Amino acid sequence: MIRIHNMLLAAALASSIALPCAAESLSLADLADAQDAQMIDMDAQDGAWTYPIPYDLLMTSDYIVLANKESLLDETYVPQDLVKLTCRKISSDPIQMREVAAQALSDMFDAAKADGVTLYAHSGYRSYRTQKTMYSNRLKRNNGKDDGVVAYPGASDHQTGLGIDVINKAGIGKKFTSAFANTKEGKWIAEHCWDYGFVIRYQKEKEEITQITYEPWHLRYVGLPHSQIIMDEYLTLEEYIDLLKPGSFYQYGSYSGIGKPTLLGSAVDVPVGEVKRDNAALGELLGIPEREHPSRTALLGMAAAAQAVADAAIPAGARVALVSGTSVGGMDLTENFYRDFRTDKAKGRLRDVAGHDCADSTQRIARHCGIGGYTATVSTACSSAANAIVTGALLLGSGMADYVVAGGTDALCRFTLNGFNSLSVLDREPCRPFDATRAGLNLGEGAGYLVLTHERPGMRTYCRLAGYANANDAHHQTASSQTGEGAYRAMAGALAQSGLRRVDYINVHGTATPNNDLTEGTALRRLFGGQVPPFSSTKGYTGHALAAAGGIEAVLAVLAITHGLRYGNPGFAEPIPELGLHPVARTQEADVRSVLSNSFGFGGNCCSLIFAK
Repeated sequence: MIRIHNMLLAAALASSIALPCAAESLSLADLADAQDAQMIDMDAQDGAWTYPIPYDLLMTSDYIVLANKESLLDETYVPQDLVKLTCRKISSDPIQMREVAAQALSDMFDAAKADGVTLYAHSGYRSYRTQKTMYSNRLKRNNGKDDGVVAYPGASDHQTGLGIDVINKAGIGKKFTSAFANTKEGKWIAEHCWDYGFVIRYQKEKEEITQITYEPWHLRYVGLPHSQIIMDEYLTLEEYIDLLKPGSFYQYGSYSGIGKPTLLGSAVDVPVGEVKRDNAALGELLGIPEREHPSRTALLGMAAAAQAVADAAIPAGARVALVSGTSVGGMDLTENFYRDFRTDKAKGRLRDVAGHDCADSTQRIARHCGIGGYTATVSTACSSAANAIVTGALLLGSGMADYVVAGGTDALCRFTLNGFNSLSVLDREPCRPFDATRAGLNLGEGAGYLVLTHERPGMRTYCRLAGYANANDAHHQTASSQTGEGAYRAMAGALAQSGLRRVDYINVHGTATPNNDLTEGTALRRLFGGQVPPFSSTKGYTGHALAAAGGIEAVLAVLAITHGLRYGNPGFAEPIPELGLHPVARTQEADVRSVLSNSFGFGGNCCSLIFAK
């Protein structure tokens, strides 16, 4: 029996779940655990909140309290649960915070100490009267000018009882400056504070919004999962609260990974699911020297695969294989070469084309993760990562490996964007899978990998890979047959291998193109008749990450089983008339013991995977 040993995900989640996310490398397991999140979205017709965190939790939190010049706290506002801090302080003078924030701060200080970082609490709760005195004194010293250093009375974050100034030993008795961000303590806070429900309240280059200068030492407790979203998205509290208002629209109307491209320069102006780190930042995150010059596809793959390998804790001496799917390969660097080469045949850096081949990303991932066994690259368009997982299962079955890291990675590039644009399948708005008004897909990028192995006694696992099948309808280069023959055969084959009659949830391919959703829905009707299991497409969160989609959605499928979830289907409002099928509109808790995950590619290459407890 093949078990999903451990896996994590790096993908364009939210700014991207579209977790991604992320959107840097992100564990959706961590996100789903946050405050027992039920991941319930707003109704699709409300059109605002589709980030997979409970909307009710967000709106009713007692810790999302805003204090600024537009939202002044009354002079009588005093939190009723203030307690004295017991953690390390700059002096013996008492400092107060609200009880839950005080405990979280103590936990954070303990964690920092364990990492060799010593933090000191400087200033917590301040009354309206104290803030008024401080503000008046600042005006006197500054010739009546409000320079944004001291908050206006009623606008102070300290009055909430949730704000705290945290410094290092060197800062005791000295003036606070932004240089604190570059200290060991400042860096630790920026990296870890959100784990304990804190955010940096006054962010760099956000002064126009907060009306307060950058303060890397000032933390604000908002609680999980709010802190993760705010820090991941580099939001101010003001921006975050605006997102929570019913009817508000963030970028393209749904708080997901879909938005305007910020890194990809292209004349094609369409929303995409973009990982919000450029190649240099990804390389720095991974510790990859710039001289190595890996492609974006390789960088995203290294980030995700390394997380999966580390989390799986593969024993020393095990034979480890890697099977990675990709379709873009190193195209992003090739584009850079061609830009210069086409104007002058003597120009262009050859190292930009050295990583063009799809297998280059696989080799780099293997080296980065210390995988010395069998490696293979699968490139079957949008079914690549799913087929890589099938290949991994076959490797285990043949005895060629003890563990297989399997999944896929793909990056956005101009070639892909323009190619899909020429096919007229890109939507200028957020995609709407399985909706009657669907008009095309939104491209995305990212990576997702599983670690597969045979089940052993006492092993910590998520679930098992219960069935898989690949089929091809041999109908058209880019379109599926009207009867959905390839999709039907793939799903039926996987179901037969699993021994299951039905599944509890289906993560459909659901690209939101007129052809795919109609033919996939037709195949669902053929297979399940009038009893189609609950289904949805998560591409409204991540975009369509092409070859990586099957890996990302395999991770989502496993997490659906682990946490008992059926994901919502962003953008759905009206069923396709020919089908009458209604996807899961809102993410919901459910007893999910089995998931069917579909990945269908150009050329009619269809792959279906079934995961089960």
